[in-house]
Amino acid sequence: MPIRPKFRPIRHLLCTLSLMMSASLCAQDHSECSSCHTRGINDPQAGVATLRTALPQLCIDCHQGRIAAGEHRINIQPISAHPATLPLLEGRVSCSSCHDPHGTQPAQLRLEAAHLCQDCHRK
Repeated sequence: MPIRPKFRPIRHLLCTLSLMMSASLCAQDHSECSSCHTRGINDPQAGVATLRTALPQLCIDCHQGRIAAGEHRINIQPISAHPATLPLLEGRVSCSSCHDPHGTQPAQLRLEAAHLCQDCHRK
């Protein structure tokens, strides 16, 4: 069930606070390569490890609650310039725009939580 619009700011605040405290409200374990990759994980001859499913569906398969809650909007084309540190997927904002599945930051964010949103949302 989607969060009612009047409660979205509260949810947004809770998520931001959880990211800043190095904990996610809906944390997932990305420690197993085989959760996302099929072959090439332990085989240097195979080259790049292949994904089980194309992005962003691969992320959605495990993180459906984040999308359903309306807190993570994806497949949006930016209306202004975006920073190079936040890559687009086929010209659109995707999960991997803000999150690096191999990253070491809290919630696997590409930037510190305090700066991540402001890089695109200057208001």
